[in-house]
Amino acid sequence: MLAALDAMVESADKYDIETPDTTYEDYDLVRYNYRTSDRDVTLLTVEAIFQAILEEAEVTLTSTTANDNTTTNATSKASSAVTEKANSTATNSTLDDVKGALTGLKSTLSSAATTVATSVSSTVSSATSGVTSAINGAATSAINNLSTSVSELVAGLS
Repeated sequence: MLAALDAMVESADKYDIETPDTTYEDYDLVRYNYRTSDRDVTLLTVEAIFQAILEEAEVTLTSTTANDNTTTNATSKASSAVTEKANSTATNSTLDDVKGALTGLKSTLSSAATTVATSVSSTVSSATSGVTSAINGAATSAINNLSTSVSELVAGLS
């Protein structure tokens, strides 16, 4: 089950969520958390976080003057600037293009999270190593002082 949830998080597929009250359509699984029961190891509780995927419509604008020559900013008498005609090289995106981009984004975010976790872990380890050395030094010094005191006490009683 956890492997299936991992695959759902890594992909950009849409899912319908059916509840007793209603059905939520077109949601993507963003992340999930899970835990096992304290009393019974066989009970797995999963918290799934979904995000709504909104459909976007394509709009095409046309104008009868689009084929006419445009004027330049230098020859325009209007107070605002005039944009000159330019050709666009943009292409339409398909759902597969968007899924591919989202899948790549999710894997990049996962990699970044791993890098941050590793960095934080090594920083904490570096910070605690100095403290650990200081504690060990203090404990050794205390033991040595106690040993010296006991030796002096024994010598004094003899």
